[in-house]
Amino acid sequence: MEKLNKTEDMISSINQSIFFEEFTYSENNFRTSIDNQELQLADSVVWLEDILFIIQIKDRNLKNVKDSESEENWFKSKVIKKASWQINKTISFLNSYSDITITNERGHKFCISEAPKDNIKKIIIYTSSDKLPVNRRLEKFYESSKAGFIHLFNSIDYKWICKILVTPTEIDDYLSFREQINTNYAKHINKLPEQAILGQFLSGNFDEIPEYDFIKYLEQLEDDSNEFSLFHIIEKFPEKIEFEPFTHSYYMIIKELAKLTRAELKLFKERFDASWKQCNSSKLIFPFRFVVPRNNIGFIIIPIPNGHKNEAKNALKNFTQAHKYDQRTKKCIGASIAKDKDDYIILWEFLEADWKYDQYWEDKLKNNSPLSKVKSKELTLYRFKKNNNY
Repeated sequence: MEKLNKTEDMISSINQSIFFEEFTYSENNFRTSIDNQELQLADSVVWLEDILFIIQIKDRNLKNVKDSESEENWFKSKVIKKASWQINKTISFLNSYSDITITNERGHKFCISEAPKDNIKKIIIYTSSDKLPVNRRLEKFYESSKAGFIHLFNSIDYKWICKILVTPTEIDDYLSFREQINTNYAKHINKLPEQAILGQFLSGNFDEIPEYDFIKYLEQLEDDSNEFSLFHIIEKFPEKIEFEPFTHSYYMIIKELAKLTRAELKLFKERFDASWKQCNSSKLIFPFRFVVPRNNIGFIIIPIPNGHKNEAKNALKNFTQAHKYDQRTKKCIGASIAKDKDDYIILWEFLEADWKYDQYWEDKLKNNSPLSKVKSKELTLYRFKKNNNY
């Protein structure tokens, strides 16, 4: 593999952090099954179920910068023309070959041809010199006759977007918003910095005309990342999950966690941390649970009383099934946490099946339910500092 340039290395690191190593691909050479020809996809690909990003990266060699005219020529030739051609080529490959297998950052191989192609986000990220004319720097899109709508990002802007929108779902939603607002107000957004567009997205005022004043929402956004960050759980997730070797079965769990918004992740973290603390007690308490209706999935975290670690597996199985049936979800993720001397044992369960009536669970949950009540709650996605004037 060729050595990554500075911008490629930065984008690869950002994508792995946001989209996880499991869903990020930067080693994108592949061979065709027909004639064994070696071909290459775009510089970076992100694939998380129905989220598919095709990213092409251009890094300016600062030694070649002379003046604003040469910088603009580089932008038109490399960023617009060549990068969009490379994105179009990638889309053509995905449509032409049914068995393109590439390796993610975990070293696992998957057939990227199976990814859905009806909502591909096409992105060009570039690093230029400060001599690039301002009007070029403010360009946010390029409409390719072949590849269609392509997002343009200066690498610094992309870095900050990912720092603010720290979940795959939020970034995907932002790109959809960005595309829609360009359709409605193209003349406005290319006069504004990226921060104003991001601020409007955070505000939730999607139908208003973009304006510079929306930056105030970005400036007043509260940093609550510590409330929903699952880094301490995710970091060594593969090593902590016991599944059949080489099946990558833990992907089923981490995929569902990656699809949550920050507000939903906060619910998960609150319940996970509460269960963790309860494991130090010998008192039996209800499991902590919640449901994400938009994904048709339930989550349940079971604290195992201190001294009862041998019951963790059976409790996990029963409570996960009970929660799934009680809430009538298609999918359910359970985790049981038990104290083992000075360490902790975490077991995971993933269930997926259409809900069906079951007399056993009807009787069990009606007569002596082991579950606490689930209450409906409207979640706030973004919080702003209280001293704002809007």
